[in-house]
This record gives sequence, structure tokens and C-alpha cells, in this order.
Amino acid sequence: MLAQQRNPVGIAKKYSTVRALRSTRYVLINKEYEYGETVRVRLTVTNLSAQPIHLSGGSGPVMEILDISDLSWSATQSQTETQLTLAPEASHIIEWLWIPTQAHLEDLFSNSQSRPFMTPFTGQVAGESVVSVDVVIKSLRYDPVASSNALPGYCERGRRPVGDLELQLCTDKREYQFGETVQVRWQIRNISDTPIVLDGRDAAAMDIYIVEWDLPAGEKYPIAAGEERRSDTNDYETRIELAPGEVHLVEWQWPTEQTNFDAVLEYMRPPEKREIAFVYINGDYCLQPGNRWSFNVRINYAVEDNR
Repeated sequence: MLAQQRNPVGIAKKYSTVRALRSTRYVLINKEYEYGETVRVRLTVTNLSAQPIHLSGGSGPVMEILDISDLSWSATQSQTETQLTLAPEASHIIEWLWIPTQAHLEDLFSNSQSRPFMTPFTGQVAGESVVSVDVVIKSLRYDPVASSNALPGYCERGRRPVGDLELQLCTDKREYQFGETVQVRWQIRNISDTPIVLDGRDAAAMDIYIVEWDLPAGEKYPIAAGEERRSDTNDYETRIELAPGEVHLVEWQWPTEQTNFDAVLEYMRPPEKREIAFVYINGDYCLQPGNRWSFNVRINYAVEDNR
């Protein structure tokens, strides 16, 4: 978003950091966010002088917003301005609507001792860092699902704290014998007041999967080596439009003919109870192409022998 205006109003000072250099003022605005909420950061530069001011970014954007991991506003734009001329008292604004990925947030929180987490955003003008502000992101917590909406079975349930989606991932029970079929139900409800689109582009917008594990030589703990996905053998939708209150349900029967029991079970057997393996069934969904979030439920699945 690019705009130039005179005497902008409505700036919330308690969320802004201001730095005045000579005849120019810079303002970077943000607020506190729930885990997974779209982050809105706005950078404003204002000409406080009585003369026009020309700013140049050289071959790069004349205005830029960066976060701590070098994500940038300009990377989300089809084109950016490299030159900018501001009339007296005029302002120019760029706004970044950043939808974080689950992996990025998990990485941020795993490297931080603070809850909630603060990550700095920096505003640059003409290649110079001129202002910064800490974006506060709360820890992940799922709100409870109303009993009237609860699916039957053994389930993990939660409403995203941003108030957009209700998630329920269920199996028909918790304990299974070896070879027994697990009935999986993965349901998402739009609990917001606006339509929501789940968009996987070429991939499934909603999917169910189980991780396959391996224990390489010299490693102490197993690592993920692959996935068995519902979409590997079933039809799927790449785009799901949910009106307010609308529900979308995906079902899967596991194991399948393609299941590699050794890869799924062998390295997930607890030492104190070798006759079972922990199997994590994952439901995932795409908020936008490439931005996939997951939710899981754990079952106990008997192994074929008690080695």
C-alpha cells in the first residue's frame, strides 16, 4: 500500500516510535498481536520543512520495513518506488500486512525466554535505518470449543486466539490394535464475521498426515523422514471458501495400503511400554499458498511384536 497525504490524522501515539531528523519525521506504528494474527506495520515519513524534499533509495526501495529475520515489506510487493519527492507538510506511507507462518513463530518462541514475545521491526528511508518498534506477539493458546459444536470421539479441539477458525481433529478412540483401522475426522469452522479462504494453490487446502521416522547412525533421537498424506491417495480441494459459520470436514481411514508401519511405529515406542507406539495424527491447513499450519492428536497404536 502506497499513499501520499497532507497532515495525516489518527496516529495512535502509544503504539508509535518517532524520530525527528532535521526537517523529516518518521513514524512506525504497530500493536500487540495474538499468535498467528496478521501483523500490520505502517511506516510514515513526513516533510516538516517549507521546501520539497527528494529521497532516493538508489536501486532499492526508497522506503522499507524489515523484521529481525530479514523478512521485508518490499518482498511482498509486485513493485516498489526507488525515488520519492515530498511537498512541504506532505507524508508518504507504506503498510505491511504480514501473515506469519507457524514455523517462523515456533522458531521465534523457541529461541526466546520471554512470554509474550517481542520482535523488532525497523523502518528504513533512503537506505538508512531511521526508526524501530517492538512487535509484541502473545504465546499460542487455543480457546475452548463449545460443547454444542464438539465432534464425538477422541479429539483435540481449539479455537484460534485470533478468532478466525475453530479446529477439531478426532479419532474414533484412543487405543488401537495392530492393523486396526483408525477413523480420522478433521474439521474447520469459520467463527469470524467475514469469509475466509483456505488456499493451497496446487496442494491440498486441508489435509491429514502421519510422519514417518528414521534414526540415522549416531543420532540419539529419531528425525522426520517422510509423510503419509491423505492427499497422496484421495481427491482433495486446493481452495476452500468458508462463509461465516460454515464448516468443512475431511475424513480419512488409516492405515492404508501404502502405510510403512516400521517407519511410523518403530522409533515412537516408549521404553517403558514397548508394546505400543505413539502415533501423532496431524491435520493441516493453508491460510495462503506456502503458509501451512498444523494441529495434532496422539493415539496409542499396538506394534506387531514386543521387541
